[in-house]
Amino acid sequence: MIEGAFSLTQKAIVDLRSIRYWYEQQQEGLGSEFFKEVAAVLNRAQKNPLIFTFINQNVRRCKPRKFPHYIYFSHKNGIVVLRVRHIKQKPLKRFT
Repeated sequence: MIEGAFSLTQKAIVDLRSIRYWYEQQQEGLGSEFFKEVAAVLNRAQKNPLIFTFINQNVRRCKPRKFPHYIYFSHKNGIVVLRVRHIKQKPLKRFT
């Protein structure tokens, strides 16, 4: 899975696994590259979560540079990844 000083909800784990699987089906190694990009942007969020797009009082959104997905995270008690969704998917109203 993804290494870093953050945690993942069960829904985020399911999201990430399915996205990685899809990318691996497209091109071998692309799923691993996706995970590296996710880890990089989450490490940036760990250092300064307030630079990312505000969603509501406890949720922000970031995006890996090369992949069209939003990573929704809470930063109240450390970085907790709530969901990972393609940018063209319908926006979430709830993250739990």
